[in-house]
Amino acid sequence: MLQTVEEIILGLILAFFSPEVPTIFGIIFLGAPALVLLFIQFQRKDNFLPGVGAGVLLILTALHAFSRETVSIPVTQLANMMEGKDAAFKGSKEFFPPLESLFHLFVAPAQQRFLFEEVFFVALLAYLGCVIYVGYREYQKTGVFFGDLSVGAFFRESQPRPERSKTNELGSADLANTAEISNWTKERTDFTHTPPYTKLNVYDLKGSEGIALKRGYMMIPQGERNRHMLMVAKTGGGKTSKFILPILYDDCLCPIRSSIVLDSKPEMWKKLANLTRKYNPEKEVVLFNPLDTARSMSWNILSKIESDTDAKLIANTVIMATDQPQAKSDSPFFRNNALSILNAIMVGLLNDDKETLSMPRIHELVQSGMKELCNWLEQHPHALRTSKTFVELARSGSQNADTIMSELSMRLAAWDLKAIRATTSQNEFDPEILVEKPTLFIVELRESELEMLRPLANVIIVELLRFLTKRAESCPGHRLPRPVGFVIDEFASALGRLPDIHVKLNTLRSRNVSIVGAIQSIAQIKANYGDDSDSVLAGFSTKVFLPPLDLQDSEWASKETGQMTIRFETKSTGSNRKKIEFFASQNDGTQEQVQQRAVLTPDEIGRPPDKITTFFMPETPPFQGHIEFYFKIPEMLQRIKESEDSEELKLRDAPIEITEILPQPGAAAPTAAGAAGPPAGITDTKGWTDDQVTKKLDETKAKLDWANTTGSARKWWEAFENENKHRLALVLRLAEELANRNATITEFFLAYVYSNTDNIQANLHYLDYTRLKKEEERKKKEAAAQKAPAAVSSQPPAAAAG
Repeated sequence: MLQTVEEIILGLILAFFSPEVPTIFGIIFLGAPALVLLFIQFQRKDNFLPGVGAGVLLILTALHAFSRETVSIPVTQLANMMEGKDAAFKGSKEFFPPLESLFHLFVAPAQQRFLFEEVFFVALLAYLGCVIYVGYREYQKTGVFFGDLSVGAFFRESQPRPERSKTNELGSADLANTAEISNWTKERTDFTHTPPYTKLNVYDLKGSEGIALKRGYMMIPQGERNRHMLMVAKTGGGKTSKFILPILYDDCLCPIRSSIVLDSKPEMWKKLANLTRKYNPEKEVVLFNPLDTARSMSWNILSKIESDTDAKLIANTVIMATDQPQAKSDSPFFRNNALSILNAIMVGLLNDDKETLSMPRIHELVQSGMKELCNWLEQHPHALRTSKTFVELARSGSQNADTIMSELSMRLAAWDLKAIRATTSQNEFDPEILVEKPTLFIVELRESELEMLRPLANVIIVELLRFLTKRAESCPGHRLPRPVGFVIDEFASALGRLPDIHVKLNTLRSRNVSIVGAIQSIAQIKANYGDDSDSVLAGFSTKVFLPPLDLQDSEWASKETGQMTIRFETKSTGSNRKKIEFFASQNDGTQEQVQQRAVLTPDEIGRPPDKITTFFMPETPPFQGHIEFYFKIPEMLQRIKESEDSEELKLRDAPIEITEILPQPGAAAPTAAGAAGPPAGITDTKGWTDDQVTKKLDETKAKLDWANTTGSARKWWEAFENENKHRLALVLRLAEELANRNATITEFFLAYVYSNTDNIQANLHYLDYTRLKKEEERKKKEAAAQKAPAAVSSQPPAAAAG
């Protein structure tokens, strides 16, 4: 067999170097590749093999052009020897008898083969043995048997790293070694590492010993995923295409796991719904979009609340989700009272068999008016227990009651939309299905409406976490029978601050619940969670940093890698030779030093030349590697593209219908302010369109001398209008309050500045106070001025002369 291959090769060489072949063929087939190898050699100076190959090809090109017999004559002689015309170099004895049959089959019989053929075959067998041995050794480490089989793989040097000091004087941290990385590239079946596994397609994973895995999978067992995963990458950096979507693809095909996806794009339903239905038909697929009554299922978010403790948690979540972190610190009086009333309404609905606890019903009660709400609270003792103070305040005619109601209405502004009331009023989706069957539950939020929908998204996640945690307590071992994973792209910007998440992250693992999140920067976590941000970050045991990164994120990750001690040499060479001297004295010096440096510097993490990703895995030193884009994985791309191109999966035939009892104007009745409607000079905007409110607002602003309002006062009012663009009636109410007082916007702005509060009602009171105080001071000055002449005229003449 081997001799046959040799004869074919020699025949091709003789044909190529024959006189009949034009010289141009030698230039094309030998000279052109030589130039390419030379170009590669100049680009990669660390490897001399392209240069050697180029030199050989150039020599052959010259021989083909000028001296073909230099090649053809030796090749002809070798061919004659192999054909038996020259037997001087042929063997006559059999090789090692036990292996003779192998040589007879793959080379030639003993009388017909050459010694160099036997040597070559033995070398080939040795190479294949080394390949098998190295492959088996790598399989034990990484689970991949066939890697790079080239000869160069045995001599290739890894990317240089600073030389470590063996004594670790200034730091002992290091990258993960090959054995530590291999723990994440193969399946493990010990107690803490059990299926199902989450797979990520990776390549060029490397640590302290160089490349540990050329190409393969990162296998993240369920126990480690339950310790939560976080990716940090800037917008457009590949969070979705490298991390979120591959994980969701794996989840969709998993026959065990339930997944809850918070999609703020939204795009995941189109990509994953048909895919899941086709390739994993046993998995339930559910869509919840609070603004889409035609596609979404209707889900009463509060349907699983069973106690006043649960109600307190959700009420607190609604209030916290609508807090404005950038706003000035305000008195907690109105906020706390709004929380108390919301909690009281929930408890009252929960304990009334004739009522349904739902956010639309709560919104209806809040918007029914002060009198109706107070009547309802008094009819529900469980609710009145925590709201009696408010009821008495409202009955007394205090304006603080109006302010509390305005505060609570603002917190529930998302349910002003009929679509949201419709999609949160019924029980077409039961969270229990997440535990009973593998389920893909996608929550869609429009990115353009994210600011308004953030409280709703916050409530959804908190309520699901509460339900799953409580459900796990009733299961054996206080652990859900199937893993349930939250996958949240834009974890910080889409949700805002989740109450007590820094505590939940450390307790969800034992409940078999995991969170996979992606953020644009660690600064988002710090802005949302303040002093608790470090605890939140620590709760994610797996962190992946995908460059390019902000400097703050790079420095944070660099500090996490630790400090190492390196050794380096400094060399100096000098000569003091003079022109008249024949010999010169040479000064050569070498000095070895130790230095401390980060295992990975900020630039190596945030701005690497090859855009390599940095991994922080549990109980493993950091290492680096590349995650493959989903669209570069043929099977994944084909299935996702197939799902996108198919007709969208529909869960319902008709839009969600909701029947609401619209409020009717009733007989005049006293309100909190003691009048049968809005106070004098205040317009009742119920039933008005936004255009009508805007027109009335412009008219009122003209009365407030808006045209002459300049500077900071004008900027503040414009910002106030923009912040409340969905509540223009509130802006109109403030403008009319100022008009009734014959005050200007500038006066109100000054009151806002000096009052040190954001509460509108409090600022109006402060404005009244300052104006009254100025009026009293003016009257005192006038009275003092009138008394002064009278005192002078009443003095005796002598005293006056004196």
